Amino acid sequence: MVATAGESAKAPAPAPAVRPAPLRRSRPVVIALALVFFFGPAIAAAVGVRAAQIENKKLSGFPTAHAGWGVFGAFDKWATDHLPLRDKAVQANTEVERNLFGENPNYGANGQTTTTSALGVAGVAGVGAPQPQATAQTAPEFPTVVTGEDGWLFYGTDFRDACQTTLAPAVIAERFQRLSQIVHAAGKQFALFIPPDKSDVYSEFIPDSVAAKSCAMAGEKAFWDALAANPPVGYHDLRGAIQQAKAAHPDVLLYRKTDTHWNNTGALIYAHMLADALDRRIWPTTQVRDLGPAVMNSDLSDLLGAPHHETADTLAVTRSGVKSVTATPGRIVNTTTDAPLVNGRTLLVSDSFTEASRFAVTPFFANAYLLNSQAAKTEPGVLAAAIKSSKVVVVEIVEREVVGGQSPMLTTEFLDQLASTLGVD
Repeated sequence: MVATAGESAKAPAPAPAVRPAPLRRSRPVVIALALVFFFGPAIAAAVGVRAAQIENKKLSGFPTAHAGWGVFGAFDKWATDHLPLRDKAVQANTEVERNLFGENPNYGANGQTTTTSALGVAGVAGVGAPQPQATAQTAPEFPTVVTGEDGWLFYGTDFRDACQTTLAPAVIAERFQRLSQIVHAAGKQFALFIPPDKSDVYSEFIPDSVAAKSCAMAGEKAFWDALAANPPVGYHDLRGAIQQAKAAHPDVLLYRKTDTHWNNTGALIYAHMLADALDRRIWPTTQVRDLGPAVMNSDLSDLLGAPHHETADTLAVTRSGVKSVTATPGRIVNTTTDAPLVNGRTLLVSDSFTEASRFAVTPFFANAYLLNSQAAKTEPGVLAAAIKSSKVVVVEIVEREVVGGQSPMLTTEFLDQLASTLGVD
Protein backbone atom coordinates (compact mmCIF):
# COMPACT_ATOMS: atom_id res chain seq x y z
CA MET A 1 0.00 0.00 0.00
CA VAL A 2 1.39 3.40 -1.00
CA ALA A 3 0.95 6.19 1.63
CA THR A 4 -0.85 9.35 0.42
CA ALA A 5 0.10 12.99 1.34
CA GLY A 6 -0.49 13.64 5.03
CA GLU A 7 -0.34 9.93 5.87
CA SER A 8 2.62 8.19 7.33
CA ALA A 9 3.60 4.85 5.88
CA LYS A 10 3.41 2.07 8.39
CA ALA A 11 6.25 -0.38 8.42
CA PRO A 12 5.07 -3.97 8.01
CA ALA A 13 5.10 -6.06 11.12
CA PRO A 14 8.21 -8.22 11.33
CA ALA A 15 7.71 -11.76 10.14
CA PRO A 16 7.91 -14.38 12.83
CA ALA A 17 11.29 -16.11 13.00
CA VAL A 18 11.37 -19.38 11.12
CA ARG A 19 12.97 -22.08 13.17
CA PRO A 20 14.66 -24.93 11.37
CA ALA A 21 13.05 -28.29 11.73
CA PRO A 22 14.66 -30.39 14.40
CA LEU A 23 17.35 -32.76 13.12
CA ARG A 24 17.23 -35.24 15.94
CA ARG A 25 16.18 -38.15 13.68
CA SER A 26 18.52 -37.33 10.81
CA ARG A 27 21.50 -36.32 12.94
CA PRO A 28 22.77 -39.91 13.45
CA VAL A 29 22.61 -40.52 9.69
CA VAL A 30 24.53 -37.30 8.95
CA ILE A 31 27.16 -38.15 11.54
CA ALA A 32 27.51 -41.68 10.15
CA LEU A 33 27.95 -40.40 6.60
CA ALA A 34 30.54 -37.87 7.74
CA LEU A 35 32.49 -40.58 9.57
CA VAL A 36 32.44 -42.79 6.49
CA PHE A 37 33.54 -39.91 4.27
CA PHE A 38 36.42 -38.75 6.47
CA PHE A 39 37.62 -42.01 8.00
CA GLY A 40 36.51 -44.70 5.52
CA PRO A 41 39.56 -44.30 3.25
CA ALA A 42 41.89 -44.22 6.25
CA ILE A 43 40.35 -47.41 7.66
CA ALA A 44 40.58 -49.03 4.22
CA ALA A 45 44.25 -48.05 3.97
CA ALA A 46 44.93 -49.41 7.46
CA VAL A 47 43.64 -52.86 6.49
CA GLY A 48 45.74 -52.92 3.33
CA VAL A 49 43.47 -51.44 0.66
CA ARG A 50 45.50 -49.29 -1.72
CA ALA A 51 44.50 -46.81 -4.39
CA ALA A 52 44.17 -48.33 -7.86
CA GLN A 53 45.54 -46.68 -11.00
CA ILE A 54 42.31 -46.05 -12.92
CA GLU A 55 43.48 -43.33 -15.30
CA ASN A 56 45.79 -43.48 -18.29
CA LYS A 57 48.65 -42.10 -16.19
CA LYS A 58 50.74 -42.92 -13.15
CA LEU A 59 49.48 -41.95 -9.72
CA SER A 60 50.76 -38.55 -8.63
CA GLY A 61 53.92 -38.49 -6.54
CA PHE A 62 54.07 -36.96 -3.06
CA PRO A 63 54.86 -33.22 -3.38
CA THR A 64 58.27 -31.92 -2.32
CA ALA A 65 59.37 -28.64 -0.79
CA HIS A 66 60.67 -27.54 -4.21
CA ALA A 67 57.06 -27.04 -5.31
CA GLY A 68 56.86 -23.80 -3.27
CA TRP A 69 53.33 -22.50 -2.86
CA GLY A 70 52.23 -25.04 -5.46
CA VAL A 71 52.67 -27.73 -2.81
CA PHE A 72 49.07 -27.22 -1.71
CA GLY A 73 47.60 -27.98 -5.13
CA ALA A 74 50.07 -30.82 -5.60
CA PHE A 75 49.12 -32.31 -2.23
CA ASP A 76 45.43 -32.15 -3.15
CA LYS A 77 46.13 -34.03 -6.40
CA TRP A 78 48.29 -36.61 -4.58
CA ALA A 79 45.61 -37.17 -1.92
CA THR A 80 42.91 -37.60 -4.56
CA ASP A 81 44.97 -40.06 -6.63
CA HIS A 82 45.92 -42.17 -3.61
CA LEU A 83 42.48 -42.26 -1.99
CA PRO A 84 41.69 -45.93 -1.24
CA LEU A 85 38.47 -47.24 -2.82
CA ARG A 86 38.48 -44.30 -5.26
CA ASP A 87 38.12 -46.70 -8.19
CA LYS A 88 35.00 -48.20 -6.56
CA ALA A 89 33.49 -44.75 -6.09
CA VAL A 90 34.14 -43.87 -9.74
CA GLN A 91 32.61 -47.16 -10.84
CA ALA A 92 29.49 -46.60 -8.73
CA ASN A 93 29.09 -43.05 -10.01
CA THR A 94 29.46 -44.23 -13.60
CA GLU A 95 26.73 -46.84 -13.16
CA VAL A 96 24.39 -44.24 -11.67
CA GLU A 97 25.06 -41.74 -14.47
CA ARG A 98 24.61 -44.36 -17.20
CA ASN A 99 21.59 -46.19 -15.80
CA LEU A 100 19.73 -43.20 -14.39
CA PHE A 101 20.69 -40.37 -16.76
CA GLY A 102 21.78 -42.30 -19.87
CA GLU A 103 25.18 -40.60 -20.21
CA ASN A 104 28.79 -40.92 -19.16
CA PRO A 105 29.96 -38.86 -16.15
CA ASN A 106 32.11 -35.80 -16.76
CA TYR A 107 35.20 -35.93 -14.58
CA GLY A 108 37.03 -33.30 -16.63
CA ALA A 109 39.33 -34.25 -19.50
CA ASN A 110 42.36 -36.19 -18.36
CA GLY A 111 41.34 -35.69 -14.77
CA GLN A 112 41.42 -31.90 -15.09
CA THR A 113 38.52 -29.63 -14.32
CA THR A 114 36.75 -28.28 -17.37
CA THR A 115 36.84 -24.48 -17.39
CA THR A 116 35.54 -21.96 -19.90
CA SER A 117 35.65 -18.20 -20.12
CA ALA A 118 32.87 -15.81 -21.00
CA LEU A 119 34.00 -16.04 -24.62
CA GLY A 120 34.00 -19.81 -24.65
CA VAL A 121 36.86 -22.20 -25.29
CA ALA A 122 39.94 -20.77 -26.97
CA GLY A 123 40.13 -21.76 -30.61
CA VAL A 124 43.01 -22.37 -32.99
CA ALA A 125 44.60 -19.18 -34.27
CA GLY A 126 42.75 -18.23 -37.42
CA VAL A 127 40.60 -21.37 -37.31
CA GLY A 128 37.42 -21.72 -35.32
CA ALA A 129 38.26 -18.79 -33.05
CA PRO A 130 35.46 -17.92 -30.58
CA GLN A 131 33.15 -15.13 -31.67
CA PRO A 132 32.44 -12.10 -29.46
CA GLN A 133 28.83 -13.18 -29.00
CA ALA A 134 29.80 -16.65 -27.79
CA THR A 135 28.96 -17.50 -24.20
CA ALA A 136 30.04 -20.11 -21.72
CA GLN A 137 26.81 -21.96 -22.47
CA THR A 138 27.82 -22.45 -26.11
CA ALA A 139 31.38 -23.58 -25.37
CA PRO A 140 32.13 -27.27 -25.91
CA GLU A 141 32.83 -29.50 -22.94
CA PHE A 142 35.62 -32.02 -22.61
CA PRO A 143 34.56 -35.08 -20.63
CA THR A 144 37.14 -37.69 -19.77
CA VAL A 145 35.58 -40.16 -22.21
CA VAL A 146 33.41 -39.34 -25.22
CA THR A 147 30.90 -42.00 -26.21
CA GLY A 148 30.89 -42.65 -29.95
CA GLU A 149 28.65 -44.69 -32.18
CA ASP A 150 28.73 -48.47 -32.63
CA GLY A 151 30.48 -49.09 -29.30
CA TRP A 152 33.41 -46.67 -29.88
CA LEU A 153 34.91 -44.69 -27.01
CA PHE A 154 37.22 -41.68 -27.43
CA TYR A 155 39.61 -39.90 -25.10
CA GLY A 156 38.33 -36.46 -24.10
CA THR A 157 41.85 -35.01 -24.04
CA ASP A 158 42.01 -35.43 -27.83
CA PHE A 159 39.25 -32.84 -28.16
CA ARG A 160 40.48 -30.50 -25.44
CA ASP A 161 44.04 -30.25 -26.74
CA ALA A 162 42.90 -29.67 -30.34
CA CYS A 163 40.47 -26.94 -29.25
CA GLN A 164 42.51 -25.23 -26.53
CA THR A 165 45.89 -24.42 -28.02
CA THR A 166 48.97 -22.78 -26.55
CA LEU A 167 50.89 -22.29 -29.81
CA ALA A 168 49.78 -21.45 -33.34
CA PRO A 169 50.13 -24.33 -35.85
CA ALA A 170 52.88 -22.57 -37.81
CA VAL A 171 54.87 -22.03 -34.59
CA ILE A 172 54.52 -25.71 -33.67
CA ALA A 173 55.99 -26.69 -37.05
CA GLU A 174 58.84 -24.21 -36.53
CA ARG A 175 59.60 -25.66 -33.07
CA PHE A 176 59.77 -29.17 -34.51
CA GLN A 177 62.04 -27.84 -37.25
CA ARG A 178 64.34 -26.37 -34.62
CA LEU A 179 64.40 -29.65 -32.67
CA SER A 180 65.41 -31.46 -35.85
CA GLN A 181 68.09 -28.89 -36.67
CA ILE A 182 69.62 -29.10 -33.19
CA VAL A 183 69.86 -32.90 -33.27
CA HIS A 184 71.18 -32.99 -36.83
CA ALA A 185 73.72 -30.25 -36.12
CA ALA A 186 75.11 -32.46 -33.36
CA GLY A 187 75.78 -35.16 -35.96
CA LYS A 188 72.99 -37.54 -34.98
CA GLN A 189 70.42 -39.45 -37.00
CA PHE A 190 66.94 -38.12 -36.28
CA ALA A 191 63.46 -39.49 -36.97
CA LEU A 192 60.12 -37.96 -35.94
CA PHE A 193 56.78 -39.80 -35.86
CA ILE A 194 53.43 -38.42 -34.69
CA PRO A 195 50.73 -41.09 -34.23
CA PRO A 196 47.34 -39.54 -34.99
CA ASP A 197 44.68 -39.62 -32.30
CA LYS A 198 41.98 -42.26 -32.66
CA SER A 199 39.40 -39.45 -32.70
CA ASP A 200 41.22 -38.06 -35.75
CA VAL A 201 41.44 -41.35 -37.66
CA TYR A 202 37.91 -42.55 -36.85
CA SER A 203 36.05 -39.25 -36.56
CA GLU A 204 33.09 -40.72 -38.47
CA PHE A 205 32.13 -42.59 -35.27
CA ILE A 206 31.94 -39.37 -33.24
CA PRO A 207 28.34 -38.09 -33.17
CA ASP A 208 27.80 -34.60 -34.54
CA SER A 209 26.04 -33.84 -31.26
CA VAL A 210 29.43 -33.82 -29.50
CA ALA A 211 29.95 -30.09 -29.02
CA ALA A 212 33.75 -30.19 -29.30
CA LYS A 213 33.86 -32.22 -32.53
CA SER A 214 33.91 -29.30 -34.94
CA CYS A 215 36.60 -27.26 -33.16
CA ALA A 216 38.73 -30.39 -32.66
CA MET A 217 38.59 -31.28 -36.34
CA ALA A 218 39.46 -27.70 -37.26
CA GLY A 219 42.40 -27.69 -34.86
CA GLU A 220 43.68 -31.03 -36.17
CA LYS A 221 43.48 -29.87 -39.77
CA ALA A 222 45.34 -26.64 -39.01
CA PHE A 223 48.08 -28.60 -37.24
CA TRP A 224 48.59 -31.19 -39.99
CA ASP A 225 48.45 -28.54 -42.74
CA ALA A 226 51.17 -26.50 -40.99
CA LEU A 227 53.36 -29.58 -40.57
CA ALA A 228 52.91 -30.52 -44.24
CA ALA A 229 53.81 -26.98 -45.31
CA ASN A 230 57.00 -26.98 -43.20
CA PRO A 231 58.02 -30.60 -42.52
CA PRO A 232 61.05 -30.96 -40.25
CA VAL A 233 64.03 -32.87 -41.61
CA GLY A 234 63.55 -36.46 -40.47
CA TYR A 235 59.76 -36.20 -40.18
CA HIS A 236 57.78 -39.22 -41.45
CA ASP A 237 54.09 -38.90 -42.30
CA LEU A 238 52.66 -41.68 -40.13
CA ARG A 239 49.16 -40.19 -40.27
CA GLY A 240 49.19 -40.33 -44.07
CA ALA A 241 50.26 -43.99 -44.00
CA ILE A 242 47.50 -44.87 -41.53
CA GLN A 243 44.88 -43.04 -43.57
CA GLN A 244 46.05 -44.84 -46.70
CA ALA A 245 45.85 -48.24 -44.98
CA LYS A 246 42.37 -47.47 -43.67
CA ALA A 247 41.15 -46.42 -47.13
CA ALA A 248 42.63 -49.54 -48.75
CA HIS A 249 41.08 -51.93 -46.21
CA PRO A 250 38.16 -50.16 -44.48
CA ASP A 251 37.03 -53.34 -42.73
CA VAL A 252 40.39 -53.80 -40.98
CA LEU A 253 40.56 -51.84 -37.74
CA LEU A 254 43.81 -50.03 -36.92
CA TYR A 255 42.82 -48.75 -33.47
CA ARG A 256 40.97 -50.42 -30.63
CA LYS A 257 37.35 -49.38 -30.16
CA THR A 258 37.46 -48.95 -26.38
CA ASP A 259 41.13 -48.05 -25.86
CA THR A 260 43.12 -44.90 -26.66
CA HIS A 261 45.78 -46.79 -28.64
CA TRP A 262 46.21 -48.46 -31.98
CA ASN A 263 45.91 -52.22 -32.19
CA ASN A 264 48.69 -54.55 -33.39
CA THR A 265 47.82 -53.89 -37.04
CA GLY A 266 48.10 -50.13 -36.60
CA ALA A 267 51.30 -50.53 -34.60
CA LEU A 268 52.79 -52.59 -37.42
CA ILE A 269 52.46 -49.61 -39.77
CA TYR A 270 54.58 -47.57 -37.38
CA ALA A 271 57.09 -50.42 -37.00
CA HIS A 272 57.50 -50.72 -40.78
CA MET A 273 58.02 -46.97 -41.20
CA LEU A 274 60.45 -46.86 -38.27
CA ALA A 275 62.53 -49.71 -39.69
CA ASP A 276 62.71 -48.08 -43.13
CA ALA A 277 63.66 -44.73 -41.59
CA LEU A 278 66.61 -46.20 -39.66
CA ASP A 279 67.92 -48.96 -41.91
CA ARG A 280 66.32 -50.21 -45.14
CA ARG A 281 67.73 -53.70 -44.53
CA ILE A 282 65.64 -54.27 -41.39
CA TRP A 283 62.10 -54.76 -42.66
CA PRO A 284 62.92 -57.28 -45.45
CA THR A 285 64.48 -59.48 -42.76
CA THR A 286 61.43 -59.25 -40.46
CA GLN A 287 58.75 -61.92 -40.18
CA VAL A 288 55.18 -61.21 -39.05
CA ARG A 289 52.94 -63.99 -37.76
CA ASP A 290 49.22 -63.83 -36.94
CA LEU A 291 48.52 -65.06 -33.42
CA GLY A 292 44.75 -64.67 -33.64
CA PRO A 293 42.40 -62.78 -31.33
CA ALA A 294 43.16 -62.14 -27.66
CA VAL A 295 41.24 -60.54 -24.80
CA MET A 296 42.74 -57.22 -23.67
CA ASN A 297 41.97 -54.58 -21.08
CA SER A 298 40.52 -51.24 -22.14
CA ASP A 299 41.94 -48.04 -20.68
CA LEU A 300 38.95 -45.87 -21.63
CA SER A 301 36.45 -48.11 -19.85
CA ASP A 302 38.83 -48.15 -16.88
CA LEU A 303 38.68 -44.34 -16.84
CA LEU A 304 34.92 -44.62 -16.50
CA GLY A 305 35.28 -47.01 -13.59
CA ALA A 306 33.56 -49.72 -15.64
CA PRO A 307 36.37 -52.10 -16.70
CA HIS A 308 35.70 -53.78 -20.02
CA HIS A 309 37.64 -56.41 -21.94
CA GLU A 310 37.99 -56.07 -25.70
CA THR A 311 38.93 -58.80 -28.16
CA ALA A 312 41.61 -57.73 -30.64
CA ASP A 313 43.79 -59.46 -33.20
CA THR A 314 47.42 -59.97 -32.16
CA LEU A 315 50.62 -60.34 -34.15
CA ALA A 316 54.14 -61.60 -33.47
CA VAL A 317 57.28 -60.09 -35.01
CA THR A 318 60.50 -62.10 -35.20
CA ARG A 319 63.84 -61.70 -36.97
CA SER A 320 66.15 -64.52 -37.94
CA GLY A 321 69.14 -64.81 -35.61
CA VAL A 322 68.05 -61.95 -33.34
CA LYS A 323 68.11 -62.84 -29.65
CA SER A 324 66.69 -60.62 -26.92
CA VAL A 325 69.13 -59.94 -24.08
CA THR A 326 67.26 -57.14 -22.30
CA ALA A 327 63.68 -55.97 -22.77
CA THR A 328 62.67 -53.72 -19.87
CA PRO A 329 60.49 -50.59 -19.91
CA GLY A 330 63.59 -48.41 -20.27
CA ARG A 331 66.03 -50.60 -22.19
CA ILE A 332 66.29 -52.87 -25.27
CA VAL A 333 69.36 -54.99 -25.99
CA ASN A 334 69.58 -57.61 -28.75
CA THR A 335 72.29 -59.72 -30.34
CA THR A 336 72.17 -61.18 -33.85
CA THR A 337 73.81 -63.86 -35.94
CA ASP A 338 71.91 -63.10 -39.12
CA ALA A 339 69.48 -60.17 -39.50
CA PRO A 340 70.94 -56.64 -39.20
CA LEU A 341 70.21 -54.41 -36.19
CA VAL A 342 70.24 -50.66 -35.66
CA ASN A 343 73.72 -50.33 -34.22
CA GLY A 344 75.01 -47.68 -31.88
CA ARG A 345 73.22 -46.21 -28.91
CA THR A 346 69.63 -45.38 -29.87
CA LEU A 347 67.29 -43.18 -27.83
CA LEU A 348 63.53 -43.59 -28.20
CA VAL A 349 61.84 -40.45 -26.85
CA SER A 350 58.35 -41.84 -26.76
CA ASP A 351 55.04 -42.42 -25.01
CA SER A 352 52.44 -45.16 -24.59
CA PHE A 353 52.10 -45.62 -28.36
CA THR A 354 55.64 -46.96 -28.53
CA GLU A 355 54.82 -49.13 -25.53
CA ALA A 356 51.84 -50.52 -27.49
CA SER A 357 54.29 -51.25 -30.34
CA ARG A 358 57.01 -52.97 -28.32
CA PHE A 359 56.05 -56.41 -29.68
CA ALA A 360 57.05 -55.16 -33.15
CA VAL A 361 59.96 -52.73 -32.65
CA THR A 362 61.96 -54.51 -29.93
CA PRO A 363 63.92 -56.80 -32.33
CA PHE A 364 65.21 -53.83 -34.36
CA PHE A 365 67.86 -52.50 -31.94
CA ALA A 366 71.25 -53.59 -30.68
CA ASN A 367 71.23 -51.05 -27.85
CA ALA A 368 68.26 -48.75 -27.24
CA TYR A 369 67.07 -46.64 -24.33
CA LEU A 370 63.55 -45.30 -23.81
CA LEU A 371 62.51 -42.03 -22.14
CA ASN A 372 59.03 -40.55 -21.98
CA SER A 373 58.73 -37.23 -23.81
CA GLN A 374 57.38 -35.66 -20.58
CA ALA A 375 60.96 -35.80 -19.30
CA ALA A 376 61.43 -32.51 -21.17
CA LYS A 377 59.39 -31.00 -18.31
CA THR A 378 60.21 -33.22 -15.33
CA GLU A 379 63.89 -33.97 -16.08
CA PRO A 380 65.00 -31.75 -18.99
CA GLY A 381 68.67 -32.12 -18.14
CA VAL A 382 68.42 -35.92 -18.14
CA LEU A 383 66.67 -35.92 -21.52
CA ALA A 384 69.15 -33.48 -23.07
CA ALA A 385 72.08 -35.55 -21.77
CA ALA A 386 70.50 -38.76 -23.12
CA ILE A 387 70.15 -37.18 -26.57
CA LYS A 388 73.77 -36.01 -26.43
CA SER A 389 75.05 -39.50 -25.63
CA SER A 390 73.02 -41.19 -28.40
CA LYS A 391 73.88 -41.85 -32.02
CA VAL A 392 70.28 -42.27 -33.21
CA VAL A 393 67.36 -40.23 -31.82
CA VAL A 394 63.76 -41.25 -32.50
CA VAL A 395 60.94 -39.02 -31.28
CA GLU A 396 57.48 -40.62 -31.20
CA ILE A 397 54.86 -38.34 -29.67
CA VAL A 398 51.11 -38.71 -30.04
CA GLU A 399 49.04 -36.01 -31.76
CA ARG A 400 47.17 -34.85 -28.65
CA GLU A 401 50.49 -33.92 -27.02
CA VAL A 402 51.50 -31.59 -29.85
CA VAL A 403 48.37 -30.55 -31.77
CA GLY A 404 48.08 -27.39 -29.69
CA GLY A 405 51.73 -27.01 -28.79
CA GLN A 406 51.27 -28.52 -25.32
CA SER A 407 54.34 -30.78 -25.33
CA PRO A 408 57.22 -29.59 -23.11
CA MET A 409 59.59 -30.64 -25.91
CA LEU A 410 58.28 -27.67 -27.91
CA THR A 411 59.09 -25.00 -25.34
CA THR A 412 61.90 -22.55 -26.08
CA GLU A 413 63.31 -23.30 -22.62
CA PHE A 414 63.86 -26.98 -23.41
CA LEU A 415 65.09 -26.34 -26.95
CA ASP A 416 67.58 -23.74 -25.66
CA GLN A 417 68.82 -26.15 -22.98
CA LEU A 418 69.14 -28.96 -25.56
CA ALA A 419 71.14 -26.72 -27.92
CA SER A 420 73.42 -25.70 -25.06
CA THR A 421 73.93 -29.30 -23.91
CA LEU A 422 74.75 -30.45 -27.46
CA GLY A 423 77.00 -27.43 -28.09
CA VAL A 424 74.90 -26.22 -31.01
CA ASP A 425 74.25 -22.54 -31.74
